[in-house]
Amino acid sequence: MHKVSIITPCLNAAPFIQTALLSIAEQNYPNLEHIIVDGGSTDETLTIVERYKMESTSVLSERDNGTSQAINNGFAIALGAYAWVLNADDMLAAPDSISTLAAYLDNHPQCDFVFGHMNMLDATGRQIGVRSFSKGYGVTDLLADRRHLPFAGCLIRRKIFKDLGGFNTSYQYSNDLDFYLRLAAKHSICRLNKVTGSFRLHAASSTSSHIAMSGQETARICIDALNDDRIISQLKRDPDVIRSAIRLFQASCEFHDGEAQAVRHHLWKAAQLTPSVLIGVKPWIYGLLSLGGTQFMHMTAAQLRRLIHKKGWYSINNAG
Repeated sequence: MHKVSIITPCLNAAPFIQTALLSIAEQNYPNLEHIIVDGGSTDETLTIVERYKMESTSVLSERDNGTSQAINNGFAIALGAYAWVLNADDMLAAPDSISTLAAYLDNHPQCDFVFGHMNMLDATGRQIGVRSFSKGYGVTDLLADRRHLPFAGCLIRRKIFKDLGGFNTSYQYSNDLDFYLRLAAKHSICRLNKVTGSFRLHAASSTSSHIAMSGQETARICIDALNDDRIISQLKRDPDVIRSAIRLFQASCEFHDGEAQAVRHHLWKAAQLTPSVLIGVKPWIYGLLSLGGTQFMHMTAAQLRRLIHKKGWYSINNAG
């Protein structure tokens, strides 16, 4: 039975890390190690870790330059043939999540990375949706909808992580998308038709608290990928259609940032690339709202975010 390594980067994660630790401790996979990489927490994080860690848990506590470096540091000392990351505010979905994922890699030697569907949770741990994914996932899927694959409830062959050079430490918000694009360009990504991870959405998470910056970084990664010949050669759609979709995405990011002129600029560029985008409702909504100016856009975007959080509109399905 192959050893599995789960790496948890954390910094001041006291409000959530207990549930992550318990979800690992209850796994029925016997050959499991847990590596916690703490970036110098000043709250009760390490006290909680000491209380709930397993015998096979290692704790590395030192200052780092962010999540990407912490993950890379964890992988550097991992011993498992299979490994992946569980963030401190996320959870494994069930006691058999790791055993199911590991068994898939055991039985499918052509597969290098396996993932499952993902529960969406609010800050209290209440389920507010399920995000499901299509069976095959490649560079076209990643670029076309920019919806990152799950981060909780996945496993990779550790040698593949090493071959890819780990996570790019220059990215703060969308380091997972960058890694998945590099992974998909060279290796096989497989899906289990089962929920294996739980992702928590809360106000303090990086993507929730920095929507515009996160989105801009995502767009930059996608644009750079479309300049890579390996990526272009694998696309199953017209590159201009994807570029147009990225422009629309950039318009939405600038909307959240209150940049009215930039919204209209990206909408115009999207229409130049693919005129059919004007058939959709969303470009017209962003365009009309941008006429209200920066303050109006800030107010509208903030109200929209509050409504989404209140209603729990996080049930995302991109299964095809």
